[in-house]
Amino acid sequence: MPNAILTNLGANNLPTGTGTGGALTDEQLNELFMKKFSGEVFAAYTKKCLFKDFQRTRIITSGKSATFAYTGNMSARYHKRGTPILGSNNPPISEQTINVDDLLISDVAIDNLDELKLHFDVRKEYSKKIGESLALGFDQHCARIAVLAARSNALNKDHQGGTVLKNATAATNAQTLADMAYLAAQTFDEKDVPEDDRHFIVAPAQYYMLLTVKDLINRDYGGSGSYQKANLGEVASMALHKTNRLPNTNITAAVEGEKNTYFGDFTNTVALCLNREAIGSVQLRGLKVQKSGAEFETMYQANMMVASYSIGHGILRPECAIEISKAAA
Repeated sequence: MPNAILTNLGANNLPTGTGTGGALTDEQLNELFMKKFSGEVFAAYTKKCLFKDFQRTRIITSGKSATFAYTGNMSARYHKRGTPILGSNNPPISEQTINVDDLLISDVAIDNLDELKLHFDVRKEYSKKIGESLALGFDQHCARIAVLAARSNALNKDHQGGTVLKNATAATNAQTLADMAYLAAQTFDEKDVPEDDRHFIVAPAQYYMLLTVKDLINRDYGGSGSYQKANLGEVASMALHKTNRLPNTNITAAVEGEKNTYFGDFTNTVALCLNREAIGSVQLRGLKVQKSGAEFETMYQANMMVASYSIGHGILRPECAIEISKAAA
């Protein structure tokens, strides 16, 4: 009896059964599956990654760190007729070095027989979870760095330090939190922080609490959003975001692989106000998805999927970050 001609659903533009010159390789058989898996990981990562657009990013091709340079203030003056212009400004120049953390990975091994027994597409579910786990790691580091920026002194003598606004009822009183958001916006204005790219980031409990402040929604008072749809677009002209990634515990030490400082006591952190100039990231290698080779699959009768990136995060302009805290003022 002749052998069946199998349709190779994962092969890319190749004939069924055998390839030119012999059987299809494992890599050829899984090429389209791998592309789909990778695309799902990237889609999940992009969808869940909140902080990637709230900061400055540098991409490097080699090295273990990168520097962000910035200058102090300059002044204008009237020119006196007949006098030479020789240069009167000498602003201080400072730089901040951000290290690249070790490779952050998310991996899963899928047993071939178990996959056949399952009645659903386990790879699709795993690809989503892998992308989300890396987005979680990215956002957690960025959120901590941003809060630490709000607690930092200025890094340039012409600039200002961050701000911590404290009120014991900030986490439980909606009107208090709304008032503190407006105070944060005023603080940004007084520090000449750019009005665009301002973000107000809160946990879900505080987001829904703010919906009870009718003046934030009532369009007669310039509010925006919908109480019925639980949608509130902005507060004090800052884009409002809800997330579970704000730090809320006391992290006492670095985790192995971290090359920047991400730890501190965040037990009183309620909300974060952020302009994109506050923090920065250095990317040595962006998100990459890999699949195990034939030797691994032969030895374990399983497929290994690994997604990873190499990125570090650091403070740039502390005056562009404000922490709202429930610590007593």
